[in-house]
Amino acid sequence: MGKIMQRLVIVLVLALTLISPLETVSSAASETVRAAEAGGENHTDPVISDVKDSDCENTDTAMPDNENPGADEPDTVEPQPVLQGLIRDENGNLFYYKDGVKIKNTWKAVSGSKYYFGKSGKAYVGKRKVGKATYYFSVNGKRKTGWRTINGKKYYFSPKNGKMVTGKKTISHYLCYFSEKGVLLRKIDKNKKMVALTYDDGPSIYTPRILKTLKENNSVATFFVVGNRVPMYSDTVKKAYDMGCEIGNHTYEHKSLPNLSETEVKRQISKTNKEVKKAIGEKPVIMRPTGGATNTNIKKWVGMPSIIWSVDTLDWKTRNADSTRRAVLNRVKDGDIVLMHDLYSATATASETIIPELVRRGYQLVTVSELAECRGGMKETGAYYSFRK
Repeated sequence: MGKIMQRLVIVLVLALTLISPLETVSSAASETVRAAEAGGENHTDPVISDVKDSDCENTDTAMPDNENPGADEPDTVEPQPVLQGLIRDENGNLFYYKDGVKIKNTWKAVSGSKYYFGKSGKAYVGKRKVGKATYYFSVNGKRKTGWRTINGKKYYFSPKNGKMVTGKKTISHYLCYFSEKGVLLRKIDKNKKMVALTYDDGPSIYTPRILKTLKENNSVATFFVVGNRVPMYSDTVKKAYDMGCEIGNHTYEHKSLPNLSETEVKRQISKTNKEVKKAIGEKPVIMRPTGGATNTNIKKWVGMPSIIWSVDTLDWKTRNADSTRRAVLNRVKDGDIVLMHDLYSATATASETIIPELVRRGYQLVTVSELAECRGGMKETGAYYSFRK
């Protein structure tokens, strides 16, 4: 019995030990509630501290970056390519870049073609001047050579260096004439028939009629002028020369040279040369002795080739247009030199038929010097009647 009581006392003590803190808390809480209900001025709300993210323990398990699609990644800057070679911009202009820099004011060879890039770096197109020379570039900027038709006019650009040709030039089997601006004026086919019409003793009031007919038929002739007549018709002489006709020397006073001294022969030639040079800017390079009369000494004294003839129309004698026309058209052959005189109206009239008819027959009407160049040339002391093959 005594032991039982002793155990009960121990249990009771333990129970009181557990109950005592709860009563204390309960008592404090009851006291707080009573104060709040009383609305006392000394009431203080409980303080709630701010909670920082750093104060909280992170219990999440971190994911590796390569397994976290939401993770931010640093931006990657792709390197820009360096421009090289031929590049065309959005406007179609062509440039050439070397290590990202445009080349300017220079030639450049690319894949066998040549280009020129100007002040802005843009490739030249069309007919363009580079330095003192003119070249032609295609729409793709490539330098082109050979024959080119530009705005209906023909030009030739040398296959050797690409430069535009001016003046007289032999191209293949053609003898060509170009203006200062490179435009083709005339072209003679060395393989085709040709004749040199020549007119003596002028110029005169009838010469312009002959020039008109020649121009209408894209043809030329040679005028052997008498020196003392040139000042009166200097404009006519210049017009003939500008058309491509040749001006030859026919002495100053139309004297027969075999009857003159060396000094007088040379005077007849030199005075005419001076008058012709005043009119056209250059001296004649061929002459015709009066009446065709010459000899070894005269050929040496005149200092230029002597041109005679192979077809004599005798127009000075007949002064008949129909007779002159028949004399030419019934006898003419390839390489002939035809003699007429532009002093007479009948000769001008005959020429209006002769010239177009010869062209229709396939003859090229050329100057004496052109005929000679196409058929082997001339010597300074030579006398020439024709250049027949």
